[in-house]
Amino acid sequence: MRRVIGVAACLLACSPARAPDAAPARFTWPTPAGWKHETIPFPLDFAPELPYRGVEELRFMPGFFDPNSSGFWSYAFVWWIEGQPKLDTAVLTSNVHTYFVGLARAVAEGKFPVDPSTFQVSLVPGEGRSFSGTLRVLDAFKTHKDIDLLARIRITECADHTAVLAAIAPPPWTPEKTEALEGCVRAFDCTR
Repeated sequence: MRRVIGVAACLLACSPARAPDAAPARFTWPTPAGWKHETIPFPLDFAPELPYRGVEELRFMPGFFDPNSSGFWSYAFVWWIEGQPKLDTAVLTSNVHTYFVGLARAVAEGKFPVDPSTFQVSLVPGEGRSFSGTLRVLDAFKTHKDIDLLARIRITECADHTAVLAAIAPPPWTPEKTEALEGCVRAFDCTR
């Protein structure tokens, strides 16, 4: 029997239990009150093209699955990756595209078609190792329509791991939503 937690409805169905050889996480990241969370091992079953080992941790705002909620498609994640892979704008853009196409295909499998050419990822570098941009992906979970999202991504090296922290949500980002997402990301702490 599958348990369903936030986006994990697909992710649990698409990913095996944590691999026994996965590196132990050396970070803390509290889940905000009322939010859902999930942990998925790399390589991701739904996006095996991503060449990383580690884990993906997700934090989902209340209402993530409800198109009428201010929390619809609003979440944060960290890719806790072994080593220090090259993650410039081009690589990160490609990775995010691969991730969302794979996620949509896994959810839609056998139910409806997914056209990867409709997915768009546009990231620009910011200060330090930060990026921001726009995404057009498919909401394969509820509406089965394209959805536009804003992304804010920060990369941090933590000892022998790299943390790719992302806050993602549809526009507009109200002050409350911005503080909730950015506060969630700021709460991540790792061993350096």
